[in-house]
Amino acid sequence: MSLPMIQDIRDTVIKLTYIARRAELNVIAKAYKHGDPLPRIEYTAEERETWRIAYTTLKELRKDFTCSEYQNNIVEMEAAGLLTADRIPSIQAVSDYIQRRTGFQLRPCGGLLSARDSPPLWRFACFKQHATSAIHQSRTTALNPM
Repeated sequence: MSLPMIQDIRDTVIKLTYIARRAELNVIAKAYKHGDPLPRIEYTAEERETWRIAYTTLKELRKDFTCSEYQNNIVEMEAAGLLTADRIPSIQAVSDYIQRRTGFQLRPCGGLLSARDSPPLWRFACFKQHATSAIHQSRTTALNPM
């Protein structure tokens, strides 16, 4: 078997593993009912390492590429122990923090929302989210911001 063929097989396995994980997370999100506790996701070692790499890299870029409001709020979330490179924050912890400060809350979302889905939720002080539930493999982190 040639080296390119082995690489193609490896890439296919990685993609299928990622698709299966996304499907698993979508089932968890879609099972959520308003009023239930937000689901707690058990992340894999690879997902936690991807988070660490992404968090550390983006933290270095923050001063040059984000507004002061974002910078101030993210520093407060770090000081509160909510955001660290060492662990992916729980949806519930982030939602509780945001709700105390703004009245808004997070809800799980299976997949992406369209532009039409979000504004109607704002009147209920609700943001659907999925970013913390789906973590790309570390191999593709530098190539894809999601």
